[in-house]
Amino acid sequence: MNRQQVPTATPIPETRKAKILLGIDFTKERGLEIGPLANPLVLKTEGEILYLDHTDAESLKLKYAKADCVEKNQIVQVDRICPDGDLKTALANDAPFDYILASHVVEHVPDPLSWLNDLASLLKEGGTLRLVIPDHRFTFDILRRPTALSEFITYSAQKLKLLSSMAIADSLFYSCLNPRAWGPDVSLTRTYDFHTVQQKIKSSLTSNDYIDEHNSVFDASSFLRLMIDLCTENLIPYFCREFFDTQFGSVEFIVILEKRSQCGLDRRLYRDSQIGSFKRFLKSSPLANGEFIRHRDALYLVADGYKRYISHIDVLHRLIFRGYNFSEASVSVMEDIQFNQIMMGTPIYRTLKYTSFDGVERSYDGDLMKTKFSLSDFY
Repeated sequence: MNRQQVPTATPIPETRKAKILLGIDFTKERGLEIGPLANPLVLKTEGEILYLDHTDAESLKLKYAKADCVEKNQIVQVDRICPDGDLKTALANDAPFDYILASHVVEHVPDPLSWLNDLASLLKEGGTLRLVIPDHRFTFDILRRPTALSEFITYSAQKLKLLSSMAIADSLFYSCLNPRAWGPDVSLTRTYDFHTVQQKIKSSLTSNDYIDEHNSVFDASSFLRLMIDLCTENLIPYFCREFFDTQFGSVEFIVILEKRSQCGLDRRLYRDSQIGSFKRFLKSSPLANGEFIRHRDALYLVADGYKRYISHIDVLHRLIFRGYNFSEASVSVMEDIQFNQIMMGTPIYRTLKYTSFDGVERSYDGDLMKTKFSLSDFY
């Protein structure tokens, strides 16, 4: 008697590198890595790979001479230099590639929509673009809102080669020191004061020098939704082959995009298939809007929908003016496993250091709302 074989689920790769390089056949495929610096994802001894950056290795060593996070003696030799962002010209004699790698790169690109399409033109049909992207909720971008479709379209229409003054202002003004977003509390301090930000913006308006800031910010959910918007408007030729959420204790997520041209396919069927490839990785949240949860001695508030994240000052007003009455019974306590399961499907924002409390004292004294929490808990 023949028994029907039950298919087994593909095991999830355990390491960061295994996730990024999932499915690559290094004996047959050739790739490109953008901005490998001192930590290339694929070594020359592992496969046929080209390294591309905006300048040569010696110049990179000088640029990062004072950066403690970069091992200067480990910076790899650059095979192709692209100082002006014109990838198609820089790689005209090398394309097409089977795969392209870019770790912590897309957030720096002045015109990310054109960049994504330029990379697609450098890939073979069925080739993959593998991105590692910082999750802004766990970095110095914690106070910034996720990048919207309108920004992608505007940057593309302007054909930007340098970051816009608005993007520079947003990056500098909301940059924070030591967010410790996975820690037991958040104690946020702005990296720059207003005068410093103002001077840097003025400098950007009168100089053609490239100012390196995070032009775009994403979290796992906002990135998927932005890709769905781009597919809906027929702006990119990618399908989502694989997606790995930000894991507990990490600050980044990983996406593998596959180039698939429409060719002679029906436009609606092609678009629906594209959108479906991204939607399958979106997670719905079991938490209700306005619900509080506690994890590792920190209190979180579930924000409104997926539109944006509330800031710490907004939280303060929510807590007081909306009349929240806290008690141990009204806060859902999450263990690590539970928290990790719901975190990526819920637009939640770290609110305040958690201590034992029974409620909030609400009294008005001029412009000061007195509670048992100080502003330093929020900002």
